[in-house]
Amino acid sequence: MESPFIEQALDLLDRELRDRLLEVLPAGPTHADLFSQRMHYTYNLPVQADQEHCARALTVLDAYLRQRIRLHYAPAPNACDDEYGRFRSDGVMWVRPGAPVRMLQTVAHEMGHMFFYRTGIPHEALSGEQHEFIAESVSYCVLRALGVDTLAHSTAYLTPNCLNGRFPPGQFREVIVSIVQSILRLFRLSDLKGIA
Repeated sequence: MESPFIEQALDLLDRELRDRLLEVLPAGPTHADLFSQRMHYTYNLPVQADQEHCARALTVLDAYLRQRIRLHYAPAPNACDDEYGRFRSDGVMWVRPGAPVRMLQTVAHEMGHMFFYRTGIPHEALSGEQHEFIAESVSYCVLRALGVDTLAHSTAYLTPNCLNGRFPPGQFREVIVSIVQSILRLFRLSDLKGIA
């Protein structure tokens, strides 16, 4: 998988995120306000997607994951109502059942966490906000390659992470590109509707 597509997707996400930060900074919203907005974008707004295509993509990722980790389609133990997935470093992933596009978003996000462990960067070298930034950026690029636009969702998800973590958009690009490339290699070119 060539990286120009991924670089273009990350450029778009970075621009949207910078614009969003310029909007919210003067208003001085609290973390709770931003988190509330994030949840609105995340699961209350519809995402235009071919559900059958998303289900097929989810099947590809499921087959890959089942060979490598323990995968559970259920809420994680003690999960909050707004927690849709979790990956643990000992090789266990939970994904809350739902519409194929939402599950695909969650699986791609959790795979961002999973593949991060392969980078050789010590987990504790990054903050929680930075880990979430990487995972959500991975999810956005993977879904965009599959032809699903989650820009509004990802921007809303990432805004509080950038503000609270005090880091600018655009960081970790090399790591994100590497992880996205690894995930996209699992698909046939015909699956990648967003690249054509």
